[in-house]
Amino acid sequence: MTPDQRRAWEAALRQKHKNGYTNLEWLQQAPKKRQQKNTGDLFNKISFITAFGVAHADLSTVSRARLQHYAHRLQHRRPKRLRTLGEVTRTLEIVSFLHVSLSEATDTVVHLAGKATSDVMSRALANVKQTQATTLADYQALLHKIFAMAQDPTPKAVVVQTKLQAMAREWAPRFYPNRASAVRARLSEPQPAVRKLLRQLTTLNIQGNPTERAILGLGQLKCLYTHEQSALPEGTYQCSKGWTKLIAGEPDHERALRALEMSTLTELRKGFRRGSCWLDHSLSYRSRDQMLISPDLWKLQRARHMSLLRLPARPEDYIAHLVAAADAGIERVAQAVARGDVSVSDGELHLPALTA
Repeated sequence: MTPDQRRAWEAALRQKHKNGYTNLEWLQQAPKKRQQKNTGDLFNKISFITAFGVAHADLSTVSRARLQHYAHRLQHRRPKRLRTLGEVTRTLEIVSFLHVSLSEATDTVVHLAGKATSDVMSRALANVKQTQATTLADYQALLHKIFAMAQDPTPKAVVVQTKLQAMAREWAPRFYPNRASAVRARLSEPQPAVRKLLRQLTTLNIQGNPTERAILGLGQLKCLYTHEQSALPEGTYQCSKGWTKLIAGEPDHERALRALEMSTLTELRKGFRRGSCWLDHSLSYRSRDQMLISPDLWKLQRARHMSLLRLPARPEDYIAHLVAAADAGIERVAQAVARGDVSVSDGELHLPALTA
């Protein structure tokens, strides 16, 4: 790091924040209650720290415990005490404090985003259950109308057809093949909090596998937000099978955009959980390569780790006995099918029903 960069970071921490405190005191403040309304301050902290290039500083040779040690020391210092520290100590504490603060804020944001997604889906599910319970009475009223039409001694085909068409227009939007589709339809209704959260998430450098639907969806939404579009243009959008009808086959393009937003948010939560989405300046949501042993260290210690785990040096030797066990198991299943003990249909094994 150049001396100018170190002086710029120190000067930025001593500057006044809009809340009346210095930026250092603002960053030292503990996170507020973990609610979505408090995520704005966390995103502001992330933007403030990343603007100085802290996220790109190579600190791979410094252990996490040492970074936390120096960050903890600055956490309890007053801004005026920075000038009394030696240059080396001041640099170590500032860099460590900014790096650890960035990691903690990022982890909290990702956690709150997942929590907000779960809360939105839970509310939609509860709403659908309540609606389904009250709809039973409406179904009974609809049946009474149809029965009354059937009991009319002089029914006219045109009149009956008109009434049935009116019923179809009224009830068609309320029919869903299953509860999951009803929940997705409920999630595609206006929810300003979801769009606000996604706008904030698009400012983060979220990475992932090239084919990850969450990454593709975030890229598309970022472009739409940049152009301030409130409706989904015609095009091809990557989404799960359950969301296809609401995104690609929805005539209401504003509703289609809301469906794409909710689909992306759910995929993003899954991606962070399974490790297919990550942030380089995060601690809990880093890429798998960052969490594993470095390649150079692995070359030096590979034989020792293999010996401790009692594993052969060649993968083929380890897989050989697994393949042999699988072949033996398949042979036993084939014999059971021949005896009639087990049946196979649609790619699944079926056992006969137990007798009393």
